Parts: sequence; C-alpha cells; structure tokens
Amino acid sequence: MNAATVISLPHIKRKIGMGFPVFIAAEIGINHNGDLELAKKSIESAAGCGVDAVKFQNYRTEDFLSDRTLTYSYISQGKAVTESQFEMFKRCELSPAALRELKKTADDCGVIFFSTPTSKEGVEELQSLGVPLLKNGSDFLGNLPLIEYMAQTGLPSAIHRDGHARRDR
Repeated sequence: MNAATVISLPHIKRKIGMGFPVFIAAEIGINHNGDLELAKKSIESAAGCGVDAVKFQNYRTEDFLSDRTLTYSYISQGKAVTESQFEMFKRCELSPAALRELKKTADDCGVIFFSTPTSKEGVEELQSLGVPLLKNGSDFLGNLPLIEYMAQTGLPSAIHRDGHARRDR
C-alpha cells in the first residue's frame, strides 16, 4: 500500500492506509471449533482487547477438500487426537444463520465483522450481511474467478499471499 492508497470503510467511519492508525483484526478463523458460543466469546474477548475487527472463515468443506481419507493429528487437552480432515472442517463450517449471529455479536461489541469466503455463494452470504470488506485466503490465491467476483462486489478486499513463492504471484 503506498501513501496515496486509502481504503474508506463506509458505515463505520474508518480509513485504512498510510497516515491512519493501524487496523487490527483478530483472526478467529475456525478456532471456535464449531461452537457458536465459543465464537461469540472470542468476539467479545477480542473487542475487549481493542481490536478494530474480527475475521472468520465461511466455507463449504466440499469447496476445497474432496479426499475424505485425509487425517489430521494434533494435541487437544494433553491428548493426541487424529481425525478426518473432512469431518474436522465440516464441524467448523458456519451456516448463514450462524454468520448472522456472529455479525450481530460483533456489531454489539463495536467491532467490524468480516470473513474469508471460498465460493461465490460465500461472498453473497457476506454481502447479504452487509460486511464492509472481504478477505481472500492464501490457499485461494490462484482462484481468479473468486477474486474477480469479490472485486465485482465493490467491497474492499484483502488478498493474502503468505506462503506463496514469487512465481505463484
């Protein structure tokens, strides 16, 4: 972003760019583990820390994971766990109704709600909520139709390119 670039976020009187305060977004992502109450508490905690925004992920597992035999191993509460990646991501999906509730919680806490969609339908869900910006995940950096669709909304969109080699950009 150069000094001449300023992103204005309507409805919230906030500008992002050189010469303006740092914009801090708490990445909640899927750390709610599919528990809507935990997601709401995460928003409340982030707001209490003074963030400007909270970011989630709204996706359909089928958009990015077709191999149902893949597993993921991790430590949870001191115990080793191995589970199906498909089932893990499926458990963490946010329905349109859940997104609405989370947006309301963020609004009530005075923070911006936005999300990373993985499909046109996900973009449309976010538009229907009136989010002020979108974010494209690094794993969808090569999904030009999705990026173009996000651009067509007219909403400011952050493009995450972390983890991609220069030849991928």
